[in-house]
Amino acid sequence: MQRVSELLPGVETFLRQVASINPGDRVIAAVSGGIDSIALLDVLCELRQGLGYDVVVAHLDHGLRPDSASDAEFVAAVARTLGLSFHTRTMDVGEHANNAGLSVETAGRELRYQFLEEVRMATESRYIATGHHASDQAETVLMRMLRGSGTRGLAAMEALRDGQILRPLLSFSRKTIEEYVAEKELDYREDLTNTDTRFLRNRIRHQLLPHLESDYNPQLTRTLGHTATVLRDDEAVLAAQAQTALETVVCAQANGKVILAASPLLRYHIAIQRRILRLLLSQMPSVEAAGGFDVVERLVDLVGKSDKGIIRLCGDLWAQRTAQWLIIRDGTPNPFKMSMELPGITRICARGVSLEARFLPASLMNELRPQLGTWRAALDADEIEYQTLTLRSIRKGDRLQPLGMTGSKKISDLLVDEKWPRLLRDEVILLTSGEQIAWVAGLRVAQSFRVKPRSKQILYLHLVGQYPLPEQA
Repeated sequence: MQRVSELLPGVETFLRQVASINPGDRVIAAVSGGIDSIALLDVLCELRQGLGYDVVVAHLDHGLRPDSASDAEFVAAVARTLGLSFHTRTMDVGEHANNAGLSVETAGRELRYQFLEEVRMATESRYIATGHHASDQAETVLMRMLRGSGTRGLAAMEALRDGQILRPLLSFSRKTIEEYVAEKELDYREDLTNTDTRFLRNRIRHQLLPHLESDYNPQLTRTLGHTATVLRDDEAVLAAQAQTALETVVCAQANGKVILAASPLLRYHIAIQRRILRLLLSQMPSVEAAGGFDVVERLVDLVGKSDKGIIRLCGDLWAQRTAQWLIIRDGTPNPFKMSMELPGITRICARGVSLEARFLPASLMNELRPQLGTWRAALDADEIEYQTLTLRSIRKGDRLQPLGMTGSKKISDLLVDEKWPRLLRDEVILLTSGEQIAWVAGLRVAQSFRVKPRSKQILYLHLVGQYPLPEQA
């Protein structure tokens, strides 16, 4: 256990070496009024003259207790005594928890960091400093272990997070901080909610951690802190590997959908596969899409199976494994219908692509022919009814006569024959002229709109973007 005399030099070393604090920097001290934050504020004030930085005090009233306003008054008085700028706000954490479906602790953390970031921006401060210490770290590791977590979760809190959040006391125990406050005779506020064992963290703090230290490992707080440090370093390496791997397996990503090359994904170790999938899920618009271990494991299982059907992962999150791809989609695309620029570029926002249209002499057809297919098409411009030219989504019963065929065919049957992924069939883009379908983007031109020997002008079309399928489809 550190001696009290080590607290100030220890924090000074942290500010110099980890935070790289500079003269003129401004630091927001997040002060609740409790013993940890009061110790933090005092240490920051003791060191500010020697290091040349400024301190600003910020306090959020969570509105969870009838007497919470008195905490703000206490912190304001402390700030005045120290001659520091003071910022405060009251936010209804309970209401936010109910509206967002969060625990009170999670809701409080969200609103607290939101408020602190607003103060940081308003005061042009470089850092936000919080009073988290080694005992908080041990509690966090245990809590995440009980709830189930991987390397990232068990790495717990960082001493410097996102280049902005400082935790100068993270290597010091609660006992050391209590001794420092007693030696300095600092006043602080007791928050009775910190003893309420209805909250998991409080049960860990007051029941589980003392029991484990008493009966199993007297140095458990330090041990868990070391464990978190090792896991954090491991996490950094694995996260970097996963990011590099992700860039090699993602074929397309847009509008709440991602398409991965299945075979390359399978070549990575299962640990990297999980991380790739977790990264992609975290980017999905749906709140539920972030998922958890079960969702990731279902995807890992799916990618190992060739050409399986659609599965629902959670909420409106779906996945399909085809022979070539693993497709993940969040939500269902809305039907659309729109006119197009002719000639020009039409942005089809509903599908995240653009359609380029140009008129070209029919004499260029032989030169263009090798480029045609999939997202490029050439139509006989003389067959087009320009006033009725429309881009739209697929409808039930749509038919066309595909190029080179006699008789018409349902587009739904054409998609099946072409092995178009079922999860993406409602994303198909059609070009219609009057009542006729002239082109199914990505598949076929209609026979009646083909370029013929007598054609004089070509309508050349190029669909640009990663939607609905990758270019190599």
